Amino acid sequence: LETGWVIVGHNIAYDMLCLFEWYPALRGAIVKAYEEGRILDTGLVWRIIEISKGDMRGGLALDRLCQMVGLNHQSKHSTDEDGEEIRLGFGKHWGTDLSGLSQAEVEYCMDDVVLCWKLFERVWNQGWATQRDVAKLCRTDFCLKAISAFGLRADPGVVDALEAEARRETAQLAERAIELGFMRREKNKPNPVKTLRNIQQAIADSYRVPVRCGEGRNRNRLYPDESLIDMVGLEEMGIITATGAISTGKGVLRESGDEDLIAVADMQECMAVLNKDVKLFRYGIFHTRFGFANTLRTTSSRPNIQNFLKKAGV
Repeated sequence: LETGWVIVGHNIAYDMLCLFEWYPALRGAIVKAYEEGRILDTGLVWRIIEISKGDMRGGLALDRLCQMVGLNHQSKHSTDEDGEEIRLGFGKHWGTDLSGLSQAEVEYCMDDVVLCWKLFERVWNQGWATQRDVAKLCRTDFCLKAISAFGLRADPGVVDALEAEARRETAQLAERAIELGFMRREKNKPNPVKTLRNIQQAIADSYRVPVRCGEGRNRNRLYPDESLIDMVGLEEMGIITATGAISTGKGVLRESGDEDLIAVADMQECMAVLNKDVKLFRYGIFHTRFGFANTLRTTSSRPNIQNFLKKAGV
């Protein structure tokens, strides 16, 4: 870490964060090595190759990637002296020095990294990526994984403002929904409840979908009339759920173009802020999972904190 060597690893940000946590004396050297572009990750290289080959979702096998760029490689599933696949048997070597591993085990450890690096050399020889590009991406990946691991905390004052705003907007939108027949008040319930069937009917009318009533316990739900409509088209548009009923999801509501249905979507989002986000923010430290989507745009999930900037400045 403290020399001029370039360190190459597969998903190496995880390993560097373990060192960062367990060995505080190394923290400065790790940060410096990242700043100097000397820590490179072939896991990210793999993702770049997938995107360059048109696989936007990820998941190309290493054998297939090698075939695409003309490298000869076949996955190894060798077994050790106990008859166990090497790739599954490293647990018993916990704490063992590298010299204590067999040649086949050492080769397996190095296989992905070396081959991914060869793959990347083939790709960057085309002139669209450099080691500097990868180094910058690796720094970003390390920072995002650090945020995921150590967690985030919301400002209590900002959370108070967010909750007050969400409650105010929810109350206003609920009153509008009651007037439209999309919600109703019931005895012994402090808050209005949805009239699901009326919302489904409005959605069906907006998308011009003929509907029928469900049967049995689903009699209060609406379903497309399969004899009069193309079900495949509705599925592709997301207008029906997995059970075949008319969807009332936020996307369907907003894409309808109907102002009343868009208001219902806004209300659902405000209710989600109260029921999920505010509770999460008040809990203290919370964690998200970052990743890279198409064209290496960052993603965030469980929860998606990239949407929080829209919420009262959280």
